[in-house]
Amino acid sequence: MSSFFNSYFNCFRNYFNFKDRSSRQEYIAFIIINPILLLIIERFTLIASIFYLIIFIPEITVSIRRLHDVNYSGWFLITPYLFFIIALPFTYIGGNLFGTIGLVIGMLGILSYLALAILMIFYKGDIGQNRFGNNKVIKKQ
Repeated sequence: MSSFFNSYFNCFRNYFNFKDRSSRQEYIAFIIINPILLLIIERFTLIASIFYLIIFIPEITVSIRRLHDVNYSGWFLITPYLFFIIALPFTYIGGNLFGTIGLVIGMLGILSYLALAILMIFYKGDIGQNRFGNNKVIKKQ
């Protein structure tokens, strides 16, 4: 259990680290603990807002490092948002055809987001060296 929390706090130790790799445990610890903490402090709006601002950058960096661990570029993280940006004008143009096109493009964005989530949660990282560096295993103490 201590290793799980070490993995969580490792995301804060690598606050602005966009280059290395993150283990699956580190990524999962971060995406499990943060929503739980936000549910606990959501009654205190100011504190919850400050907490979200604190975890915003580590959430991006741990996702990028997790993609690096499975030997994908961190730029893949932008893919779902590109679909949503492309779909946005179609939803405001009006008409059935344009609305349907916008809906389809938006659904592709959701599917690409799910594909990324599955990739980052379920795929094992490369063992040893890959083009983003060597994997770092947290040693149990």
